[in-house]
Amino acid sequence: MAPSGSPAVTLAVLVLLLWGAPWTHGRRSNVRVITDENWRELLEGDWMIEFYAPWCPACQNLQPEWESFAEWGEDLEVNVAKVDVTEQPGLSGRFIITALPTIYHCKDGEFRRYQGPRTKKDFINFISDKEWKSIEPVSSWFGPGSVLMSSMSALFQLSMWIRACHNYFIEDLGLPVWGSYTVFALATLFSGLLLGLCMIFVADCLCPSKRRRPQPYPYPSSVSSLSWEWKMLCISLKSSGPRVGDSAERIPQNFYARKWQVLRGLCWNAWTAYKYQGECLAEWFSTLALSHKLLQGLFSGICTFKSFSDASGAGMRATGLT
Repeated sequence: MAPSGSPAVTLAVLVLLLWGAPWTHGRRSNVRVITDENWRELLEGDWMIEFYAPWCPACQNLQPEWESFAEWGEDLEVNVAKVDVTEQPGLSGRFIITALPTIYHCKDGEFRRYQGPRTKKDFINFISDKEWKSIEPVSSWFGPGSVLMSSMSALFQLSMWIRACHNYFIEDLGLPVWGSYTVFALATLFSGLLLGLCMIFVADCLCPSKRRRPQPYPYPSSVSSLSWEWKMLCISLKSSGPRVGDSAERIPQNFYARKWQVLRGLCWNAWTAYKYQGECLAEWFSTLALSHKLLQGLFSGICTFKSFSDASGAGMRATGLT
């Protein structure tokens, strides 16, 4: 019975070894996986990060060396991590990954790009001999935590989301390619209109436009100059009117029409100036002073016109026209 039981025992031992081999290999792997959720852990401590893609042949050749280097991470006091750019497009944009594989060294938030040989021994010497000090760190403007790189990361994530939506429209909904492009064109149009409306609203709140004041009438704004004009009109009319001893031929035919024209112009100009100044509530006190000057100008104009009428009436009586 012993020989019959030996194959069973041997088979059981082989099954246990095969079953435990992946589990043992998983325990030895000290490579940490970095995602968009935990990437800020890189800002503290000493790190070596590899950016790779599963379909990249160079990345596949690097994996054994990277796994072996990770076993020395605890002795070298360095954290070894990796990022799959196919699953984390935001991180590929944040770190400006243009070639695969790409390796970065990070020391307390300062990032340096590793461009040396890709072997386990070279990785160990790079950390133990502190060769990273001879490499210029990435500028703070282009660091993964900067506003510029955060915007780049959001742009990469948006592009992947648009690609996923395009595949959903074509494969799941059965839309043609031009139909998917039409949907994105309309979405771009409406989003642009909405963004423009928001920008105009914000600009109007921050820098409100000045209200235009109504244009003043073409009449003089000062009552003193207005009364001076009235006086000049009345004086000119008075000087051209009839005098005592004048003949009938010297009296102009439109003399009385001009007299009433001066009177109407005087009243209309006074009313227009008073109305315009009265509409400006902010200039209330100046309006009161202006009204006082207006009354003075109106009174002087009436007195001038009265003296002109008396003189013209005396002249007409002397010539026998009345």
